Amino acid sequence: MTDRLRPLWDFDDLDASERRLRAQLEQETSDPGRAEVLTQLARVEGLRGNFAQCAQVLDKAEPLAASNAVANVRLELERGLVLPAAGAMRIREAKTSGRSLVRRAYVAPEPGAFGEQPH
Repeated sequence: MTDRLRPLWDFDDLDASERRLRAQLEQETSDPGRAEVLTQLARVEGLRGNFAQCAQVLDKAEPLAASNAVANVRLELERGLVLPAAGAMRIREAKTSGRSLVRRAYVAPEPGAFGEQPH
């Protein structure tokens, strides 16, 4: 299984990526699906250095993720990327978040749910 949102990305053209992600957001039919797309829109903001906006988008995505494993792991991954970049994560928070992420990844609903490739 591949990451279903990866084809929407062009890291050399964040504006185009944002347009594709916003179009995908409109097509999502479930709250967890919307949460997943919002995490990627948050990444766009983080890559632009708009860390406060990134955090706001992640906050908006969180309740939509509910108990969906994929959406929640995406949330944690993005928070783990943006907080250190913004200089806002303390060592204890990083360790706690890292342990939580590993636990969630091990109980993911299906192999390859996060785009990993078999070895």
